[in-house]
Amino acid sequence: MDSNVQKSDHASGARKRVASHPPAFDTIKVVQHLKDAGFGEKQAMTMVETLRDAQSELATKADLERTEVALRSDMEKMEAGIRGDMEKMEFNLRADTMALRNEMNDRFATLYWRLLIGASVMTGILGSLITLTGAR
Repeated sequence: MDSNVQKSDHASGARKRVASHPPAFDTIKVVQHLKDAGFGEKQAMTMVETLRDAQSELATKADLERTEVALRSDMEKMEAGIRGDMEKMEFNLRADTMALRNEMNDRFATLYWRLLIGASVMTGILGSLITLTGAR
């Protein structure tokens, strides 16, 4: 085997360990087919190296399945986080609404008593005016 092909085998083998393993690629057989088709030795080996490099970058079905599992897991975590955030927001909104309702009730009660006292004072003043003007 030519040293260029061996270098290519070694380099792409390292890549294969990092990525998942693509289907086997018989470089010697492909080089021979290319030479039989009229390619020169150097052209055939360059073509094979290029094909191996390209093949090492392809995602396999296993790669896609692992990615899908990871994405689903991330999405479930995000969904749980969003649900938790929404529950906190709902709790805070209910608490704020209750606080506003209590504040409004307090203000209404204060206003009611002020109006009641004002009405009583006005009734007293009117009664006094009637008494004073009726006594003349």
